[in-house]
Amino acid sequence: MVRQAKEKVIMSYYIGVDVGTSSVKILLINEVGEIINTIAKEYENISPATGWREQNPEVWFDNVSLGIKELMTGYESHEVDGIGVTGQMHTTVFLDKEGKSIRPAILWNDTRTYYLVDELKRKVKDTKEISYLKGIVSTGSHAANLLWMKENEKENFNKINRVLTPKDYIVYRLTGCIATDYCDASTSALFDFKQRTWSEKMKEIIGIGDILPDIKNSSDIVGVIEEDLAAKLNLNNNIKVIAGTGDNAASSISTDNIRVGSATLSLGTSGVIFVPCKNSNFKSRIKNILFSISEDHTVNLMQGTVRSAAACNKWWIEDILGSKDFGAEQDNIKADNLGNNNLLFFPHLTGDKLVYGDTLIKGSFLGISIDTTREQMTQAVLEGVAFALKDVLNMYKSIGINIDGVRVTGGGSKSDLWIKIISNVLGITLKKQSSYAGPGYGVGMLAMYGCGEYGSIQEIIDMNVCVKEKAEPEILLTRLYEEKYGVYKRIYPALKDIFEEI
Repeated sequence: MVRQAKEKVIMSYYIGVDVGTSSVKILLINEVGEIINTIAKEYENISPATGWREQNPEVWFDNVSLGIKELMTGYESHEVDGIGVTGQMHTTVFLDKEGKSIRPAILWNDTRTYYLVDELKRKVKDTKEISYLKGIVSTGSHAANLLWMKENEKENFNKINRVLTPKDYIVYRLTGCIATDYCDASTSALFDFKQRTWSEKMKEIIGIGDILPDIKNSSDIVGVIEEDLAAKLNLNNNIKVIAGTGDNAASSISTDNIRVGSATLSLGTSGVIFVPCKNSNFKSRIKNILFSISEDHTVNLMQGTVRSAAACNKWWIEDILGSKDFGAEQDNIKADNLGNNNLLFFPHLTGDKLVYGDTLIKGSFLGISIDTTREQMTQAVLEGVAFALKDVLNMYKSIGINIDGVRVTGGGSKSDLWIKIISNVLGITLKKQSSYAGPGYGVGMLAMYGCGEYGSIQEIIDMNVCVKEKAEPEILLTRLYEEKYGVYKRIYPALKDIFEEI
């Protein structure tokens, strides 16, 4: 079957898979970048103890399998040329010699390793060759999670044959091939940026052998979908699967953010501001990501993260208010109350690794009175996340990176009110793109490039990525929020000791 789109004959499809924290999102796009179909499948986190967050990798794969079958209903599977997979970064998957998951994956926002991190950082700092990596060591990293398993689940630790991320696991289940990309490798705290390979020194410190996967460029084809699986998914068995990349790197493609001078805000479960730079910069706790798109195209991304962003809004609206209508809750917020809310919200519900470097930090409302309304609390949640993002922006400024305008993506970007609040709190222009400008779309475009559909990734970006609307800061509102931010900055010093005790 041949279709027409943009006056070009369409002969091929590509699938983009995004294994997120709360759901898997799958897109079918054609060779000119048009989205043909989308599917989403939700799943839950497992929380066996306070601060622990896990997921069963088999749940990801089951949902990916179901999603692909639904995605392709009514479409010709033989016209699918390639699949790209992206997903939550840092999350650690442990496989045994048979390729089976040993235990649930430990998620990126898990804080169980908080008591190990300081000592691990000290050991890294004292090791001359890799001392610059101490800022990458954090809760949720592969290095910390492996050390925790070594100390607390020795039997499971001894079974480990390979360590992967969620997107690596899905690629493995699709193809039987085990690999990762430079993006996920570089955020593991086990990667030597200077040598562009796994760090033997870090492996010695953690006490691991040859359990780390081969590292590929993100657009490299690592294999084809296995024949038996292809039949179950109603797909051809010659469909190529690329190595893929982490979700923020994939979003940098779908937001045209792989050139120095640009920036993107991903307003998802976490809030991430990521910026392409000429070189890696280890002067702060801002994460460095080595995004090697192809052999001759590498992007140095810096990634500053608020661990709970849209997660705060979801918690407040769904878990506390018992509502599913995010829009209706925000519609009741009065425009003239922006900047004048007497309530503050501290949004660090799952700790902080960047601004305060304190995984024991908690969230809180401040200023509640008998007159406090539902609308004020909803507004405070949105504003609190915006203030936390301003902290990230200021960290960039502290190392000489000034950001004037940001492209925004993620589920939270659907809220015009929230975008307006963030624009005025940050005092910068936010450029809103189409609703599909997320990681699944980015890795779908990466698959197009990896399969040889186009000569460069930028060519695909230029064809498909554009700004739909802008949110500009307003002088008076920005001033009001600047005053509120001054009060917000006093919350952590005032409550730090209390956070440690509760």
